[in-house]
Amino acid sequence: MKKFLVFISCFMGISLFGQGDALKRANEYFKEKNYRNTLLELSNIPQSNSSGPLIFKKAICHYELNELDKALAGINSAENIGFKDDDIHYYKGRSLHHKGNFSLAIKSYKEYLTKIPLDHSMRNEVRDHIRHAGSGLDILYVDPIATIENAGGEINSTQNDERLVQSSSKENRYYFNSDRTGKNRKVSDYLSQSYDLDVKTDVNIYFTEKNGDFWIRSEKLSDRSVNTYKNDNLVGFTMNGDGVYVLRGKENENKEEYKIVAQNATGKVKKRIDDLSKIIGHVEYLHFFNDSTVVFSSDQLKGFGGYDLYVTAYANGSWLSPKNLGSRINTHADEISPYLGNDGSVLFFSSNRSFSVGGMDVFRSFYLFEQEKWTEAKNIGLPINSPGNEIDFRLSDDGLIATYTSDRKDGYGKNDLYFAYLNEREEHQSYTVKNLGFVDYPDFYIDKIDQPIFVNIDREKPNYIVKSNQQVLEEPSSEKVKTIQLPILTPNPDGELLSKENFEKLDALASQINNSDVKHLEILSFAHEQGIAEYNLFLSIKTAEKIKEALVERGVNGEKIHIKGFGDFLPVIKSHVKDRSISILNNRIQFKLNLAESIDYEEASLGVDKNYLNTGFDIFRTLIDDAIAFKIQIATVRQMYRGTALKLYNDVQVEKDKNTGNYLYSVGLYDNFLEANSVMRELSEYGVTTLKIVPFIDGLRVPEQELVNFASEFPALKEYIRSMSFNEIDEE
Repeated sequence: MKKFLVFISCFMGISLFGQGDALKRANEYFKEKNYRNTLLELSNIPQSNSSGPLIFKKAICHYELNELDKALAGINSAENIGFKDDDIHYYKGRSLHHKGNFSLAIKSYKEYLTKIPLDHSMRNEVRDHIRHAGSGLDILYVDPIATIENAGGEINSTQNDERLVQSSSKENRYYFNSDRTGKNRKVSDYLSQSYDLDVKTDVNIYFTEKNGDFWIRSEKLSDRSVNTYKNDNLVGFTMNGDGVYVLRGKENENKEEYKIVAQNATGKVKKRIDDLSKIIGHVEYLHFFNDSTVVFSSDQLKGFGGYDLYVTAYANGSWLSPKNLGSRINTHADEISPYLGNDGSVLFFSSNRSFSVGGMDVFRSFYLFEQEKWTEAKNIGLPINSPGNEIDFRLSDDGLIATYTSDRKDGYGKNDLYFAYLNEREEHQSYTVKNLGFVDYPDFYIDKIDQPIFVNIDREKPNYIVKSNQQVLEEPSSEKVKTIQLPILTPNPDGELLSKENFEKLDALASQINNSDVKHLEILSFAHEQGIAEYNLFLSIKTAEKIKEALVERGVNGEKIHIKGFGDFLPVIKSHVKDRSISILNNRIQFKLNLAESIDYEEASLGVDKNYLNTGFDIFRTLIDDAIAFKIQIATVRQMYRGTALKLYNDVQVEKDKNTGNYLYSVGLYDNFLEANSVMRELSEYGVTTLKIVPFIDGLRVPEQELVNFASEFPALKEYIRSMSFNEIDEE
């Protein structure tokens, strides 16, 4: 019996010694914020189920591991056995807050404030929590705009998973950033074993795909030029989908300084992004609306306080000075993580302002084009927002789904990825604009055109011209020169361009042309409706077709008429003019005679104050009237063209081929062949394959069989002709 008691005593000593080690390890893990290992160690201590301090410590671990019901159960258990600790009220408030019980959360927060000293470091934070819970009460019964879903354990990990970006080429593929550790295992593999959460690891880019109803487990992107030894955060893709915008940084004294790079992009885009970094400095949150327009968040520029949202655009070979988006967007709090819808009129961003339900909530504002201002930003509500932090909100291209990042307390880890299935399609995604109404563009801006070398034509000397219906050269007529009155057709107050007044102007113009020696009449059509730029371009050529039909009906030879559409490129009225009776002049028809005509002409005036006029338009007219110019034809189609090249260049044009009826889309305006050829090679890098350089003399295409006849007068044609010869040799 005595030996048995000695054995029991030794066993209990060893057991208590083992429990002491477990408690020591639990405290060390807790201090390191490794809460899962803390729980695993506490489970080896029997009295942890009856000791108030240990029960509360387990409750804190459950809270940090997103197990709110277990956390509240532990807090209630500790209170029931008489354990008292000021922090109980804090964690009770946080748990209730995250469960959406805002009233009881506010009660617990206030109880906590009565317990802690007036100079306690937590007072301001808790006051913010009370305000956020109050905001939750305000929007609790507002109809939700979406149903949300955690992206699941095949995508999310126990670490930070952020910024879900849909592939530009594969609808069911998504990319995201993660700092997960070790091999790629299911989340469930981590939840039942001890492991180190604090292993230092780089942020890398991962991808996943949906196969039917199931997600393929996420994998690390293998491209070593994108995932490097540094921290690599995906921002988005270049417009052609080949390049990747990456925020790349290396940890330095716990402060990340990221630099934006364009990986696998063209040299042009890379140079542009290098210049961008010099303008905006080190930023963490930015959205590429396109390769030339960026919305970003910064605390380095003069703003309203904290982080503000800014916009910059690339024009005339450099980035514009960043513009603060104003007090309807920015506040004294932080505004980060912007996303601008495709039509440029809806902005989503995250903010921790007073009307947030938690920390960072997603807000939305609309840009009013006619009033030239943003609406007051509004919280988009539950369930997208939560008492946690929501960032990286993005819309899918079809406007049916949104993706975002949240650290709410129902996820797998720290930051999780979520889908929001919208109740109504976001129509702002249905078309894409090229320029933004809230950017202060120069009156006249272009990316590729330098000031051309003008070739003056002496109008007193005879010039050779092309008579397209006979394909021969002939001297201009020696008949008496007449003066043609060229009208400008503008919409009536109802917005109608084909009005009675304009038909009367066409009657007069047709009569003059039929009684003169005009050989070439150009119809220049401009359409500047709010909406998709490609549609405006197509609308302009369709309107020009109707004007041509009207002139042909009035006896004008259709072979003399050349029609061109310029869409919303370079409006003649400045963008800031609010008076619709003036700004509507951006939708108009103008006429042009070839400089080689032996006919004088007088052009009508728009009849508005010169302060309203875009001075850049006169420069543009000078360019298209230039004696020799080269454009790059990018498409020959029978319908509206919506190619990438139209978004890369502002100087776009569409013509209609009189022989085939095809629409000929072209970009650029260059005074020498070599420059045009260089740009054409750049366009080929964007995947545009149907490229062709076309020479124009005085605004009209030069038939290939007539090139030699013009070469002596226009030396710039010689390089073009030589290139054609080389191509013929290569083909042989």
